[in-house]
Amino acid sequence: MCIICITGTGLTACGNKNESQVKTIVDCVGDKVECPAEINKVICVSQNAMEFMVAMGLEDHLVGIHKSVFYHTWSKEYISNLDKLKGFGYSPTAEAVYESEADLVIVKDASTARELREAGVTAITFSYGNDEELIFAVELLGEIFGEKAQEYSDKWISYYKETVSEIEKTISKLDDTEKRKVYFIDASVAIDAGGLCTTVGGSSIVEQWFDNIGAILVTKEYDNIDSINEEAILQINPEAIMIGGWSENTRKEQLLADTKWKNIEAVKNGDIYLTPVGFTSFERYGVEAPLLLKYSAQQIYPKLFDYDVVNDFQAFFDEFYGIQVSEEKINYMLKGLSPDGSRMD
Repeated sequence: MCIICITGTGLTACGNKNESQVKTIVDCVGDKVECPAEINKVICVSQNAMEFMVAMGLEDHLVGIHKSVFYHTWSKEYISNLDKLKGFGYSPTAEAVYESEADLVIVKDASTARELREAGVTAITFSYGNDEELIFAVELLGEIFGEKAQEYSDKWISYYKETVSEIEKTISKLDDTEKRKVYFIDASVAIDAGGLCTTVGGSSIVEQWFDNIGAILVTKEYDNIDSINEEAILQINPEAIMIGGWSENTRKEQLLADTKWKNIEAVKNGDIYLTPVGFTSFERYGVEAPLLLKYSAQQIYPKLFDYDVVNDFQAFFDEFYGIQVSEEKINYMLKGLSPDGSRMD
């Protein structure tokens, strides 16, 4: 559980003196941070934290978000006041925070949060790389933002755990030799950056995702990587390829057009899969993580799973976002397309 201690001492919150209560939280990297007991304005440059905040009904608390969100074609489907928000990079300056009068800044990187705190800004790190850290992070948002957010946190975590357990029960029938070797292509970066060799390694949320569906991430032996030598991956010869990110359709086209990859088992057998997109691309492993697990488990092991994908997606968005999504738009999500069916890349 996240640790919160509430006191009645004064606080300098983003440069503004305040005699109201404060609470001490422990963020995702273990840093103790004093923040206001009541938080009304937030700059959130962690896309996953932002997604959870919107799902928790905290959209009105946002005054700033990461600038990339404005270019994501699905954003307006979720954020009604998008045009009123300010865009920031991953390392907003203290001066910019002061101007926004934010009570709290949520960032991805611990060094950024610490630099902001040194400048008098209340900032926390929101990050995770496995299930335990994910659950801690979601609990953290619930405890920071109060009763309704905490109720959502508990409900989401319960559903996530149920999904993991349900899939685990099914894949437990597999022995190690039956688990499929899968290569992940990260299509969240610029199209001309890294190409088919842009990926992730072990000790990552992608490895956790693959573990949860009984797949073997073929790059798991490499920690903290963002690319791999092409010859190495060709020699590994993955049985399936998962592509995730806004340019995933272009990456798939590149993969099919590259003759060096044509003899890989995944390509020969057509086992190339796109990760769905929504508020963010699902491979980010945010609010839609339970949907990602169900959908990708069924893609990798179609004989073991028989989910009604459209109904599952619609029920999830109704329950965890409070929005209605048409079958047509669900199908666009599954194809990595925009809400109007156009390409995102």
